[in-house]
Amino acid sequence: MIGVRVAGFLITHGLLHPGIGAAPAPADKLPFDPGRSWALTAAHVSAPPARPAASALAWYTALL
Repeated sequence: MIGVRVAGFLITHGLLHPGIGAAPAPADKLPFDPGRSWALTAAHVSAPPARPAASALAWYTALL
């Protein structure tokens, strides 16, 4: 029973990530700035394409 709850939590958590990236961002301040992501910086993704790259990674993670 605990395993089912943990699996449900992880699936729900994974499905929330694309929603965060697809939500319209306020012009003055982003709640999460993908340009400052340590993972994208380590992958040598520069700041301008960071938001589409983060969105693609979120969808890929959710689909897995």
